[in-house]
Amino acid sequence: DDLGSGYSGLNRLQYLQPGYVKIDYELIHNIAKDKSRKTLVRMLVRYCSDMNYRLIAEGIETAEELKCLINLGVDYGQGFLLGKPKPAFEKIPKFIVKYICEMQKKKNESKNKVGHIGKMGIVLYPSSSVERAKTMFDNIVSLQYIAVVDGNCKFHGLIDRASVYRFIDEQKKGNTCIENIMERNVLQIDADKSLKALIGKLMQRNEQNFYDPLVILKKDRYFGIVTVRDVLIAIGKEL
Repeated sequence: DDLGSGYSGLNRLQYLQPGYVKIDYELIHNIAKDKSRKTLVRMLVRYCSDMNYRLIAEGIETAEELKCLINLGVDYGQGFLLGKPKPAFEKIPKFIVKYICEMQKKKNESKNKVGHIGKMGIVLYPSSSVERAKTMFDNIVSLQYIAVVDGNCKFHGLIDRASVYRFIDEQKKGNTCIENIMERNVLQIDADKSLKALIGKLMQRNEQNFYDPLVILKKDRYFGIVTVRDVLIAIGKEL
């Protein structure tokens, strides 16, 4: 409860692993006009999505705040705009329901963009050691790729689980920087490109590299990774 307040920090999420996370009112108030608040909530949406947590925004008081939160991808909301606290459950006003449906429809129309199907995943700096990468792969069984970025989120390369373990087995130690073993020639695509454009990029690949992941960029900065499996799932949802 009250994530973002003085007593509820991000580090607690690691230990509690909740099913639902409620964002504090202070992060929601005037969010439509505050770039910093929007950036923080966008980060929470992506984190909770990756961890399979459901996100709740509290203190929604204006239509602008509601629209912003819908566009950011927040799952649930509460606040005076939707209804004031009462002893028994009551229906949300019809004009609010209609507004939510309209906003969701507009949002869904843009869901076929590449940025909506990628995941940020784990990132490391080029100077990080191979041993550090191995530790990440050891701790997260489902992790297959790690993006290599600098302090400005500029993409440098990609390392995969098999390459890291193979390097350590051959070298008998992992004190080399990951930039020496990362794959630099990775197919890249802008987050605002359509799913159709992404499929076109995949079809240009040779058979040997067809199933390699693609890196998503946003304004020339690292945004996430998308796998062929992610693409197939996205196509299936549109059918």
